[in-house]
Amino acid sequence: MYQEFKNKVVLITGGSSGIGKISPGVIKTPMTDTDRVKKEGYDEWVKKVEPIGRIGEAEEVAESVLWLCSSKSSFITGHILAVDGGILTK
Repeated sequence: MYQEFKNKVVLITGGSSGIGKISPGVIKTPMTDTDRVKKEGYDEWVKKVEPIGRIGEAEEVAESVLWLCSSKSSFITGHILAVDGGILTK
């Protein structure tokens, strides 16, 4: 199991064939927390640009990476998984 997971991580992070990539949207981080405090209207901007109406959580990106590394995604290759709250649908 460890070796299978290790090989998939190598592929995700830049191995030769690549099983997939994650394309995150606006995610809650210390940097976005700073922006929220410094920039007036930040919350309204997020609601406007994010079709889902909120900023994403780091855990949501992590869960997507774990799924991509699992056997549940064994038939997925070379795909960019948008974890972006729907921004790409706009």
